[in-house]
Amino acid sequence: MSVKSVRNAFAILRHMASRDPQGVNAIARAVGLSPSSCFNLLRTLVAEGLLSFDDKTKKYALEPLPARMFTVEPEMTAWTEWLLAHLRRIADEHLLSCGLWQIRGDRLVLRQVVESPNPTRVYLSLGQRLPLYIGAMGRCVAAWRNLTRDEVTAVVGRLRWQAAPTADAFMRDMERARARGWAVDHSHYMRGLTSIAAPITDSAGRVQQVLSGTAFAGQHDDSEIEAIGTDMAGLAQAARQRLSRLLEG
Repeated sequence: MSVKSVRNAFAILRHMASRDPQGVNAIARAVGLSPSSCFNLLRTLVAEGLLSFDDKTKKYALEPLPARMFTVEPEMTAWTEWLLAHLRRIADEHLLSCGLWQIRGDRLVLRQVVESPNPTRVYLSLGQRLPLYIGAMGRCVAAWRNLTRDEVTAVVGRLRWQAAPTADAFMRDMERARARGWAVDHSHYMRGLTSIAAPITDSAGRVQQVLSGTAFAGQHDDSEIEAIGTDMAGLAQAARQRLSRLLEG
């Protein structure tokens, strides 16, 4: 006996497989669901990484990976191992605790951890979830999603910062992130910590995953932070290119 909600979720995925991005009402009509029921399923599919949601257009799209998730599993494993090896180099050289984060709905989920070799280090918990727009990672996501001034004001206001940045400062950080490919948070999200992040985008330029490096505040000077950010941005770019070839091959 089939489970109705699962059957409806697959109906949505099949519908979206051959369609341009659509809004909830169009999808609901196409699969014969009420908008409220369809919205709940769409929200779940976004949270699980099967669909993406564009805040600007309010439309949903099928992620590239679900269509190939079974056929590319060995290649995805190799991609992850390659990425972690390079992230390990960054962690070792700069005494950072590094992570690979996945966007799941309105959260960032920690998928992989590379610990700092420093005996006294920042601890990252695998599976940890953070709000989408918090810290250095949040600045990357906001920058690549081109959040407006009003959207940034709302984002900064509703998140729990230990030392909240102003909306103007957050906007300036977004502009710098777009220009150099990485962002930094100096003790705003959590006092005493500095985090550096670089986004991994898909072929459409949407952020799907984020690399992060976290250390204690004052552990690195400005020139060292610049070097870490540049290194991390280069790795994120190489990871995007490898992943694009994998998904398109």
